[in-house]
Formats: sequence, structure tokens, C-alpha cells
Amino acid sequence: MRELAKSAFSFSWALSLLGVDQAVNLVRPGQQPKGDVFAPITQVAVNQLDESMRAMYRIGDNLQTRMCDMAFSWMNPTGLSKINNWNPFRSMANCDECSEDSNGASAEEEENGSKS
Repeated sequence: MRELAKSAFSFSWALSLLGVDQAVNLVRPGQQPKGDVFAPITQVAVNQLDESMRAMYRIGDNLQTRMCDMAFSWMNPTGLSKINNWNPFRSMANCDECSEDSNGASAEEEENGSKS
């Protein structure tokens, strides 16, 4: 039991510091993003679950992901003007107006540019 408590405290401390590091990187000028640093940690935790708990994780993760996508798509004023974008069950991959590349061009603009 002592080892479990030590491990839990160590994990929570490391995760807290990782969150602080990511927050500092958001405001530090010229800092390059490190990508999705939480994905490998999440995958290790999910691999510790049995099949029934993994199924529950996938359901909850899918719901949470869609709610987050919906919240961010509503922050885009052009997305609010189109009723098709109000569907919470579509993925953000289908939201041309909400996804932009690093140059600021939307996926729709890229598609139109590649057709001509």
C-alpha cells in the first residue's frame, strides 16, 4: 500500500509540473510547441485498464472530445452562421471553416486552390 501511495504522489507531482511547463510555454515568446505531450501518458494509463474499463474510457473520451470540438467550433463566428456546423455529432475533421493550417488558410480554401 505504501508503494502505491508513493507512486500516486510521484505521478501527480510530475503531471502537475508537466501542466505548469505547458502553461509557461503558451506565454513564452518564440517557444516551439512540443506537440501532444499528454497522449503517451494517456495511452500508458489506458493500457492498464481491462477491456470493460477500456470500453468505458472510449465512450467517455469520445463524448469529451466531441464536447470540446463543439465548444471550439462555436468560438468561430463563421461557424455559427452555418446551421450545419451546429451538429454536435460530426467530427471536427468535417468542419472546413474551423480547421486552419499553420498559414491561416482554411481547409476549404486549400481544397479550392488545389482544384484550379
